[in-house]
Amino acid sequence: MLVRDSAEVKVNTTDTKAAISLVASLNAFIAAIINIAVASADDAGEIKQTLFSSTGIKQVNVQKTVVENSRCVEVNTTDVNLAVNIQLLLQIILALLVNLEIL
Repeated sequence: MLVRDSAEVKVNTTDTKAAISLVASLNAFIAAIINIAVASADDAGEIKQTLFSSTGIKQVNVQKTVVENSRCVEVNTTDVNLAVNIQLLLQIILALLVNLEIL
């Protein structure tokens, strides 16, 4: 964020720490479901490794916002990558629970 030669600039950013925590919790829940469903610890580890590597949940988000020669400006930024990741993890959980006939 770069603000230059401007006045009365208001910046709002979304705090994603809670969402990151939710993603970690969903990953742990998926791992627990697999551990319960698969008898062999080696098989469960291999399934988890394959699943998490195939989902490709890696993200890089670079934003550059420049406010220059402005007055009375409001800037809002939100990271939507986490929302997509959470939706993907919830779909994986639902698919696992349906395949295990829990739902």
